[in-house]
Amino acid sequence: MALFAAKGRVGAFDRQTYGCWGGGVGLGLGNCYEDFPGGIEGLCRFLADGNKLSEEGRGIGKEM
Repeated sequence: MALFAAKGRVGAFDRQTYGCWGGGVGLGLGNCYEDFPGGIEGLCRFLADGNKLSEEGRGIGKEM
């Protein structure tokens, strides 16, 4: 939403520049969570346990 609240300035986005995965979903660009490092499974693991508990999770954290 920061694109729309930028002090009267014009903002633009597309499928490659929407910002974050949730923002892409909110803008109607489909299930952008599939592009999360590690896919939807990586996102679920991150939300449930964070990245510190597994080597794969720490790797995903470095990608972000």
